[in-house]
Amino acid sequence: MGVNMTRLILLLFLSAGCCLTEVQASELIADPEVDFVNTPEVVRAEFGILKKDRLLRLDLDLNGDGRPTIFLTFEGGGSKSGSVWTAYSPESSGYVRTDGIQFREDFFHAGIVPDLNPSGGLLVLYPGKGAGKLVRYPFSKGRVQGQEDLRVLDYSKNEDRELFERIFGRNLDEPMPREYFENPPHKVIDIKEINARANAPQITTPPPVKTPSVVESTPVAETPTSAVIEKAIAPATPTLSSMAAESTPAPSVLPIVPVAIIVAVILGVVIYVLRRKSNR
Repeated sequence: MGVNMTRLILLLFLSAGCCLTEVQASELIADPEVDFVNTPEVVRAEFGILKKDRLLRLDLDLNGDGRPTIFLTFEGGGSKSGSVWTAYSPESSGYVRTDGIQFREDFFHAGIVPDLNPSGGLLVLYPGKGAGKLVRYPFSKGRVQGQEDLRVLDYSKNEDRELFERIFGRNLDEPMPREYFENPPHKVIDIKEINARANAPQITTPPPVKTPSVVESTPVAETPTSAVIEKAIAPATPTLSSMAAESTPAPSVLPIVPVAIIVAVILGVVIYVLRRKSNR
């Protein structure tokens, strides 16, 4: 009887584990553009996002691993602080969505900065009169995290002006280079193309997987940290727009709650059965 009870317990826990795996898999998004275009109306209304005919896409390598995170927003709109973007971080078989990342294309830096953004992510400046607030969106556990305030840059201080130049690659008083106007880093995509792709049968390709490096018999010098810093500064005219939560389940902790309840119920049943057996 003891062996049968042990098998029952193992079976129950295996079932709970399968539920958890299914929930986690359901968070992954196959096509970020289709997912973003189909953001629920209630979410767009919550953030004041107006759906437009075209969207903007930025592909940014946030930690130097060669697997870019996709940032999407609708063209036009926004505020002085920039567009509100939705990030899609690559996983092994899909993307994980993070909403509410606001920045201007002329005031952000993507990649690792050892003393400010050691794990990678975005550094963003929200400009103001005579000063600006420097914040970061760190890249951790495979995805972009929430905003963290770093410091205020006082434009009258030389050290802050030097920090601005180090992060954004230009002098504070210099205009954006012409090359960024002529060849902006973002792509403009017509929603009609996305909808046509969504309605047609297709085979989706998972995000690129980082190829493991081969161990050499002789020592290989490490790449300097500065070599993995990636800059992405864009048009002087910021294009601004959207954010939202997907039509599929949003990332994070919420889907795991039902699994915890299932496990708690299973444990309660097991304890009840064991007590009844001990009383006989």
